Amino acid sequence: MQQLRRAFRGANAVHYLAILAMAVGGILSAIGMGSAWLVAEEKGTSCEFYFYSRSFESSGCSSSVMEQYYKCDEEYCGNCKRAGEASLCFSVFGLIMAMITILLTTKRVLNDRPKDFAGRHLKWVTVFCALSVGSFWFLSWMVFLGGCEGSLGDFQSSSPHTGFVLTFLAMCTAVFSLVCCVITPENTPPGPSIQGGAPQSDDPQVQDSELNDAGALPEGEPDGEEDEDMVAIEHLFTSSH
Repeated sequence: MQQLRRAFRGANAVHYLAILAMAVGGILSAIGMGSAWLVAEEKGTSCEFYFYSRSFESSGCSSSVMEQYYKCDEEYCGNCKRAGEASLCFSVFGLIMAMITILLTTKRVLNDRPKDFAGRHLKWVTVFCALSVGSFWFLSWMVFLGGCEGSLGDFQSSSPHTGFVLTFLAMCTAVFSLVCCVITPENTPPGPSIQGGAPQSDDPQVQDSELNDAGALPEGEPDGEEDEDMVAIEHLFTSSH
């Protein structure tokens, strides 16, 4: 129980919040990709059109039907098709970077860092990945809004729908995870040392050299065994005279 409380204390607790927020954002983004992004009402009728990333659905008309964009001859269909493809790409890239961010944050919790540039700067690598996640989901959110909704001039009104809202919430969770990654210091527990306390550097290579220096005796200082041998020799020389 004490180990469990220690694991959720201090910087580790913030790391876990970052992982949880990024995982929730990935789930929201994945659901949003399969949901309708916009709903528009047709002029003069009660028909509503739901626009997905790859198709649209008419509802409340003489017949409700789901139709692919490439089968539609209207100008807005071509615009929404291109916007939907771009939004899907950005959303998928965001999901990939979200998984990488979760992996890197887990490595920070475990203090499992390779002895290379990325390992020495793992915090800022994680921050960059979290920033890219929020950027990708923001672009996915904006591209469909500008590309599809901007071309719905033949409709009376349009408004965001489920996918639009979920992607916005996913972007917010990515920003929260980014803040958690920024405010948490490197998780470097003090290593064993002989003199001078724990290593002072976050660089694993510098830590090794510090530990080696800590284990070495000061120059010119004899060890205990040599002192005892000298005393014994002097005592024997004195008693013989």
